Amino acid sequence: MSKNKLKLEKICTFFNGRTKPNSKGRFPVYGGNGIISYINHYNADNILVIGRVGAYCGNVFYSRNKCWVSDNAIGIILNENVSNIKYIFYFLGKTNIRNLAIGSSQPLITQDILKNIEIDLPSLEEQKRIADILTALDDKIELNNQMNQTLEEIASLLYKRWFVDFEFPDDKGNPYKSSGGEMVDSELGMIPKGWEVKELGEIIKFIKGKKPNKIKENKVVGYERYMTIKGITNTEILYADPENTIKIGHNDVSMVMDGASSGDIYTNIEGVLSSTFSKIETEVPNSYIFQVLNYYESDIKKNLTGSAIPHTDKGYINRLLIVVPKNLLLEKLSKKFAFFIQYINGNIKESNVLSEQKKIILKILI
Repeated sequence: MSKNKLKLEKICTFFNGRTKPNSKGRFPVYGGNGIISYINHYNADNILVIGRVGAYCGNVFYSRNKCWVSDNAIGIILNENVSNIKYIFYFLGKTNIRNLAIGSSQPLITQDILKNIEIDLPSLEEQKRIADILTALDDKIELNNQMNQTLEEIASLLYKRWFVDFEFPDDKGNPYKSSGGEMVDSELGMIPKGWEVKELGEIIKFIKGKKPNKIKENKVVGYERYMTIKGITNTEILYADPENTIKIGHNDVSMVMDGASSGDIYTNIEGVLSSTFSKIETEVPNSYIFQVLNYYESDIKKNLTGSAIPHTDKGYINRLLIVVPKNLLLEKLSKKFAFFIQYINGNIKESNVLSEQKKIILKILI
């Protein structure tokens, strides 16, 4: 594959974004962290967007349609006679632009920094072929994510019907509450007879993740996937030595404890858990606790601590009052959610394989 080495300024035009107008509309506004709002104005079309300043400095986005590039981002227009925009998108994503930033307390990417990035550019036909392969992998990963989101929403609706509305199947298969099932008074109001009200802290325990001693970019015998936020979303695939770390399996439940994603809840991940997370150990089925935490997620996020860096408030979570059903119903719950967990797990495993393939292609061909 023949390549032509040159600086980006030879094939790109750069411009700093502008403060967005005060309006609402259909055109997306891109900041350093992606789409931040929609307005009825645009200042670009079919471009790349680079986060310019601050925490999201160096992030790379592609908009195939009209959009507004905000003042904390840089827009890049490609000369499409010699370059494929998706190929350059993948190249810049691989480059780790943030490492080129100037400034310490407030990192900054400038046009001059971007203009002087060098690229080995193959022919336009080869660029398109490589970009098409990578795009197909990304599209399948995104489809898997969408399917999993739908399955999780269905599971949440089922949880609400059974454990909030108390319309779980009775002995005759009819919805319990509306069919006259016996209810008793409790701290949380009327609940089915035989159920208990407990503080969540009575049945769960937070086990904080640990930063591993050794981390590698490529898979090594004995190493396992390093589960950070970027690791879970497959935007950064790393491997860690599991010695003296907290490991997590597909059926376990974990929660983000620090940073912008504090309060996010995960299951169906496997590997070495980073210190940003806590593993949640429980006396009852993990599938039940996952649905409980998922149901209260918005409340948990409203009660974070910290200002500059948010933190999940374990004390608030431990004090949450929940209803705990009879053991037999918990068993039914586990079986009911087995399909969802299995299907979601399969999609995640496929996405992980696709992400590995994408990483190899990026390393070899771009």
